[in-house]
Amino acid sequence: MKTILRFEFDQQLFPTEYTGNRNVVLEDASHVPQTGDAVDFQIEQFFSDPKVIEAYQDMTEGQLLIAERLNTRYAKDQVEILVILYREDIFKEQFPHLFAQAAL
Repeated sequence: MKTILRFEFDQQLFPTEYTGNRNVVLEDASHVPQTGDAVDFQIEQFFSDPKVIEAYQDMTEGQLLIAERLNTRYAKDQVEILVILYREDIFKEQFPHLFAQAAL
């Protein structure tokens, strides 16, 4: 069985004219983040557009990205897990009860 881990960004990371992939997809990842886990990427390994790379660096400057494990979809031969990434300040604002759990 194959596991697909798909990361989506809560923040607008992509310029209007950008036509490429808008998420990070990993197949058979060795770790699946849980809600409240910090996540970071070597973003240049996933996107080549300099505007996207710069937007990611700006978004994460002085901020962690915090995961919300949103959904798991099962099929006969694969599992797809959707994780939404929020800047730490937004995660704290939107999910104060989850942040309190994650800080324990």
